[in-house]
Amino acid sequence: MFSKLRRYLPLSSARLETKLNKINKKIENNQTLSKKNVRELKKLRKELEHCKAVAESAISKTDKILCTYDEVVSLGYNCEVSFRIIDALDGVNDIASLHSYPYSWAYVFSRSLFYETFYNPNLFLSGEIELTPAKMLKCSASGISFHLKNHGEELLDEKGEFSDELYQKAVADTKSRIMHLYDKFINLVNSDKKTLFILKVSATNPTEDSDFIFEVYKILLSMYKSGRFTLLVVMEERSLSKEILKMECDRIKIRTVKEFANDCDTKEGGDREGWVRVIREFV
Repeated sequence: MFSKLRRYLPLSSARLETKLNKINKKIENNQTLSKKNVRELKKLRKELEHCKAVAESAISKTDKILCTYDEVVSLGYNCEVSFRIIDALDGVNDIASLHSYPYSWAYVFSRSLFYETFYNPNLFLSGEIELTPAKMLKCSASGISFHLKNHGEELLDEKGEFSDELYQKAVADTKSRIMHLYDKFINLVNSDKKTLFILKVSATNPTEDSDFIFEVYKILLSMYKSGRFTLLVVMEERSLSKEILKMECDRIKIRTVKEFANDCDTKEGGDREGWVRVIREFV
């Protein structure tokens, strides 16, 4: 029963299973439980009952929305979204692993150029390309920075020195990989799969942000032939406005977390439990 509930619970609550298993082993081996074990067991029982109530409430409120997506896809703006998808899908059997797409492991720094890349993949890693201090390839034509496969190690020769030849090869390899991911994206939007797209929106002002969200929605609407998708927009609590909330409809969902991670700490930073709560509402 507990494994089925994990997707609806905070990360800390999911740890209850481990504690419970340790006590169960003692019982199975006919070992005497200490007073501490008995107290802990009573506490775990109470917490599990609460978790069950939370899960049953979530299931009834979502009205069979849960577990209906074939794909969960990050549209950026940075890697935090993909890291949090991985967190949220831990233990969920419906989606075995995170499938990468062009924006899954990238940093979008230009909204206007971002729109264009949906229709014109040739913009990826074309024009002026700059190697950033974070060892990403910053592309002026697409307004996106892309991670190198080996985080910059592939740029060093046998002496550990930067090699321009290896740099050019890394750029070509990265572009080839991104083009492959774009082909995957095109196959997805031409399929009958039901997809949850997640867009992380760093606030500028309500009007610009709502225009940005609506533009991305229109692009998906024009490209996704079956129309079987939902755009989940995630913002920080302090940035949410009435103007943004009014955009909610069948295909656009607006949710918030307390705070985003700093750009230099997308793997571990920010409101991780908030992200997991939001994503697990849908998957």
